[in-house]
Amino acid sequence: MAMTRSVPSPEVAAEIITMARDPQVPLKVRGYPGDMTGFRKWVAVAAADWDPEIKDEFLRECLVFDHQHLTTAATASLQGKYTKWQPY
Repeated sequence: MAMTRSVPSPEVAAEIITMARDPQVPLKVRGYPGDMTGFRKWVAVAAADWDPEIKDEFLRECLVFDHQHLTTAATASLQGKYTKWQPY
């Protein structure tokens, strides 16, 4: 989604954000061993054009994490801008 700038329906966007908030998800997603922000980063990058009523609270939550790439992505998405993916 992030790379193609796809905008899901409000229902799907809300479901994605619910998954991103789940602390168990990083333990299930391959490629982020021990990284509790990995899935959140993808969602934060992808959410730039999503409905603000759905994304903004989640993105503000992301700003409290001590992780530069996550906070950069969340800040940009709150402004409706996409960032280039910088995984680590």
